[in-house]
Amino acid sequence: MGGAVFLCVCLTIGTFALAGGLATPAGDDPHRADLAARAVVEDATHRFTVVAPDGWTVRTSPPSEFSLGPPTGNSNIAIRSEPWCSEGTLPQAEGMLTTVLGTYATYSGFSVFEAIQARMLNGHASAHAVITHFLAYGRAYQVLAVVLGPEWSTNWVFSGLVHDVSEIDRWSEINATWDSFTVRPGPMPGTLSHNGTHFSVSVPPGWEATPDVASGGGTADAVLVDSLTGTSVVIVSEGRSLQGTTAEARAILQEAIDGLSTRTGFAILEPVHDRVVDGHPAAEVYLTWQPSTYNLNADIIVVVGAEWQQFWALSGSSYSWFGPGSRTCLNWTAQRFDIADVPFATAIPMFLERYSLWILVTGLVATTVEGSVLGYLVARSSRRSH
Repeated sequence: MGGAVFLCVCLTIGTFALAGGLATPAGDDPHRADLAARAVVEDATHRFTVVAPDGWTVRTSPPSEFSLGPPTGNSNIAIRSEPWCSEGTLPQAEGMLTTVLGTYATYSGFSVFEAIQARMLNGHASAHAVITHFLAYGRAYQVLAVVLGPEWSTNWVFSGLVHDVSEIDRWSEINATWDSFTVRPGPMPGTLSHNGTHFSVSVPPGWEATPDVASGGGTADAVLVDSLTGTSVVIVSEGRSLQGTTAEARAILQEAIDGLSTRTGFAILEPVHDRVVDGHPAAEVYLTWQPSTYNLNADIIVVVGAEWQQFWALSGSSYSWFGPGSRTCLNWTAQRFDIADVPFATAIPMFLERYSLWILVTGLVATTVEGSVLGYLVARSSRRSH
């Protein structure tokens, strides 16, 4: 695969599993389906189901995976995926919802109508709250909720919106749909092994992994990507004379920071700090810059291995609104990054082809900035303005 890694974001609903049979498109619009009463609706990637309210219509509505609308009025239900990799606990669900609520705090007339409540929802950690704010039709009431799906490396954000008090009778239908949210069984984590650069790594469930990806004039050892959100983890390595110290990891990381520092919108969100990856000294930084209209956040970890005389760089990147969830996926990957033992008969001074540090820098942006994903992101930005 040459150049940037282009992502295809699935924005069509596809075929729905319905109680009582398959849906038929309504009119000439292939993106709408009239639902039978209380239809069980499955998302296009077969990750979850919900029970739709009587007579509500399924639509594509980027950035949501789908939305549901009533026969009349302006109320709606929308569900979207965000990257998230962790155990799936109630405190984590509360924390994710707190982050979501923060994105609405600037809305006109915003206030929290019902505080965050956490609970297990059909076997998965979830949290919900009710907010109120003003829209064109008057005061709106909105249930915001999250459900964590570690088996899919996903956090789903559920929004049920009543545009004004004249539609408050829709509230019970919205709540019933939220109560019905059910996560389908997910795949087991995969493993990618790269013998040439002496590591193996677990792949988050539901993600795709590709070895030896051409990027920025060099080759990334591996690219792990969530095709729904464009979030990625890029792994690169370079041969270098090393003693295996934290100071070396920090110095190498600083080279990458210096390379990015001239870019538009560059800022360090969290300063360099030490950590350990598979028993090896490492250093990490969290930063941002603006390669296009939107900010890209990147979490970079450099791991040094004196036994192989090389270092590895793991970089998790996403657009800024996916930042909190993206970081959980890089940390999940780093915790499952396994450096091979050196065979007894192998000489220590073995050097790989020396790549430019620009592989590290350009590898960060390769999977999320370019290509068809941009249209999805533009649509998402437009949606967030409502």
